[in-house]
Amino acid sequence: MKKSSGLILLSLCISLLLLVSFISASLEDDFFLLMNKERTSLGKQKITINSNLQSIAYAHSKEMSDFNYFSHLSIKNKTVYDRITAGGYKTNYYGENILAHYGKPDMNLAFNAWKNSPGHYALMTSPDYNEAGLGIYYNGLWSYYTLDFGKAVVAPPAPKPTPTPTPVVNTTNITKPTPKPAPTPTPTPTPANNTNKTNITVPKPTPTPAPKPTPVVNTTNTTKPTPAPKINPSSLDLTVIKKQVGKYKSFKISSNLGNLSSVSYKLDGKVRTICNKCRKFSISYRFPENYNPQMEFIVNTNGKIKTKTLDFS
Repeated sequence: MKKSSGLILLSLCISLLLLVSFISASLEDDFFLLMNKERTSLGKQKITINSNLQSIAYAHSKEMSDFNYFSHLSIKNKTVYDRITAGGYKTNYYGENILAHYGKPDMNLAFNAWKNSPGHYALMTSPDYNEAGLGIYYNGLWSYYTLDFGKAVVAPPAPKPTPTPTPVVNTTNITKPTPKPAPTPTPTPTPANNTNKTNITVPKPTPTPAPKPTPVVNTTNTTKPTPAPKINPSSLDLTVIKKQVGKYKSFKISSNLGNLSSVSYKLDGKVRTICNKCRKFSISYRFPENYNPQMEFIVNTNGKIKTKTLDFS
């Protein structure tokens, strides 16, 4: 009876693992159907799923959840290109969309959030990519998405080796070279007697010194260049768009910062990073209609801190 119970438990665990894998694959397939339908309507080629990019994207989504941050830079400060190439994917073109929202994974929500953001939409419809991988991680409260794009590098075929020519030996005309005749020695001339005892001195010509060049002064460019105006630190100006979707409230928060800044936000007592060096940002969130949190945004521009709190009631 004990062995039988152990076999039943093992079979149950394997079935659960297969079910989780099936659900995850189904979600990703649903998203690619939405994205490729949009690309086809624009006359663009379809994106195929690359399992390597999928694994790389999933690892980043899980890391953002595990370490409670939100950024294209990894926890070890690795860029998108660093993570893709470290995962073994070779490409000359790459791009990445990320998203996080409260609740279970929702492919329509993720697709529409990226579609309504010009920068993210441009990546989803770009002709520069032909492969992508979507990694989704749900920690029981929040869903994290990473969508990595690429274009595989196809190595050119190796050139065929050039055959080494076989040397040809002419056996019918092998003759010994004719020896050259020995040169006849030239007799040394007898020096003539110098009967003219007068020394004739030929005067050397006096060299004429070259005139020194007169320096030319460019009078049309003697002014100092005007220094570029300094850009004032960016002000914290947030744009919030609210939509009601069934029993959920959907918010899109964006800002044009101007200068390179680091942006983070505080929600439910946790601080998450949006970007470390960016001039603008855009994020989307969805909350249940009876959930009214406050979100504090923190912007650091060259050491100058600005904050703004949004009430999502």
